[in-house]
Amino acid sequence: MILKDLPNIERPREKAFKYGFKKLSNNELISILLGFGTKGKSVIDLSYEIIKKFNGIIGLKNTNLEELKTIKGISDAKATQLLAAIELSKRLNDNIEVGRKIKNGKDVYDLVGDSIKYEPQENFVLILLDTKGRLINYQTLYRGGLTYNIIHMRDIFREIVKYNAYMFICVHNHPTGDPSPSKNDVDTTKEIFKTSQIMGIRFMDHIIIGDNCYFSFKESSTFLDQ
Repeated sequence: MILKDLPNIERPREKAFKYGFKKLSNNELISILLGFGTKGKSVIDLSYEIIKKFNGIIGLKNTNLEELKTIKGISDAKATQLLAAIELSKRLNDNIEVGRKIKNGKDVYDLVGDSIKYEPQENFVLILLDTKGRLINYQTLYRGGLTYNIIHMRDIFREIVKYNAYMFICVHNHPTGDPSPSKNDVDTTKEIFKTSQIMGIRFMDHIIIGDNCYFSFKESSTFLDQ
């Protein structure tokens, strides 16, 4: 449907003015960001196409300029507008999350699970906590096939010292959806644990994210007990 064919009250911008942005669908919000469509394709159709390509708005979190431009009708300007909005959302979310209490594997999954569970490559995330288990910071340190040769202890502990964290949690995803730890996962976890003891920093857990599930070394074994 062409936007001008809609009654005024059904147009995304007018609807937002009358009812507030919370009443808008994801498609309508994207339509407002894009502003207008392209020849032969309305802004509404373009928005639906974006949502379909990325399997919902969650898939937009880690997109980039090149991926967006594969959609016919998405110019550099439109892609930049979307990416700017996505980045602002991430920064707002990061600020809101600081101070959040992280007590167990479920809390970790709730924090980062949605952002990495469907990643086609393994992502290694470092979560830093204070003495009361409250979130200081979290960041992705590595992407790709994660082996001990890739994950360097100095990178992990440099960030821990930088933020003066009292304890930390390591997280990575399994693109297969099965969170069961591999031998390499076990060996890497033991190496991180050994280094943490030398450094005098508490290694709270290593979480593996699967498809709507997770594996916790802390909850499933004893060698992380300190």
